[in-house]
Amino acid sequence: PATAQTREDDRADLQEITQEDLDAARARRDAAAQRLAETVAAYDQALITEAALRDELQAIAIGLAGSERRLTSLREDARTIAINLYMTGGDLGISVIFDSASFVEIPVKSSLLEFAGIEDMAAITRLEALESVYADQQLRLDAAVIEQQDIALDVDLLSEQILSELRDLDREYEAWIAAYDEQERIKKEEEERRRLEEEERRRQAAEAAAYSLWLATSTTTTTSTTTTTTTTTTTTTVPSGDGDATTTTVAGGSTTTTTVPPAPSGGMTCPVAGAATWYDDWHAPRSGGRLHQGVDMIADRGTPLVAIESGTVRRMRNGGLGGITVWFRGDSGDEYYYAHLDTWADGLAQGDYVAVGGLLGTVGNTGNAQYTVPHLHFEWHPGGGSAAKPHDMINSLCR
Repeated sequence: PATAQTREDDRADLQEITQEDLDAARARRDAAAQRLAETVAAYDQALITEAALRDELQAIAIGLAGSERRLTSLREDARTIAINLYMTGGDLGISVIFDSASFVEIPVKSSLLEFAGIEDMAAITRLEALESVYADQQLRLDAAVIEQQDIALDVDLLSEQILSELRDLDREYEAWIAAYDEQERIKKEEEERRRLEEEERRRQAAEAAAYSLWLATSTTTTTSTTTTTTTTTTTTTVPSGDGDATTTTVAGGSTTTTTVPPAPSGGMTCPVAGAATWYDDWHAPRSGGRLHQGVDMIADRGTPLVAIESGTVRRMRNGGLGGITVWFRGDSGDEYYYAHLDTWADGLAQGDYVAVGGLLGTVGNTGNAQYTVPHLHFEWHPGGGSAAKPHDMINSLCR
């Protein structure tokens, strides 16, 4: 029959979203995010260069301030010397002396220095040398300012490139999750509809049996029963790399299996529950001569941060270099430091027990990261001791 053939065609076209589909979508997201690692490395190097330039600018500014103070004193001495030389001989006009911005502008060598004594010559030499140093410092300051501005622009461009790509990756993955959730909702509705229909069928069958029994014991009547089978068609939109694909599911009499996302394998999960990228920046230089003691995982602001394993919130703080932070002790005895958060999870408190994958907060750039791209500074302290390189662990959990 045509109806039966149509049903078979629908079943042939069936494409159900499974947990494997979600895992594959997440794997594609994470792999694409990791392709940004070179961009992240360039971004981090730009930050290091910019920080070094800021330190250099500060040192130059301090040097210039000292030079200006010494120049003020030496220029007064030089003007006094020049006036004395003028008074003792020579044809230099007094207005030239007072109108000159620096001593080297005063043409004394050709007409007056022959009258200067040894001490005067030493003072003049010191002044000329200092004015040369001052001019070099000013040139270096101007060049450093331009270089710092260029680097800052590079930082901004790299930051926007990274975050834009991470947002796109998250949106694609979330579309799969939304489609999966919608599919499961429809399944539950269909299961409930079939359950109610089955209950009604059984009730009607029981009534028919009772009626037949009554007829058999009273009089003979011929009855006919008509059973109607209803086929319901549901539509689910599945995201794909080339756009959304629409798939059709035909609800028949068979049992529908609901796929539930499994718990994190091995009792651990990635601390960033979203698209993130990072590179090996262990012991990279940081401001104040410090070395980096963790891994910076760049993600969009507001991306969920979760417990890497089940454990207890040891300490929460808002302030200092880390900004909004969480110290977390896992059941394994290892401790983890989450820094630069945008927010804590609602209601989170010190002493709370949080299961693996439970929400701790969201990605931000608080503390001394306020001028950088949003990211999680993550540290691993095995057994609660000193920080250890976390990259192999993060790579295994987050890729």
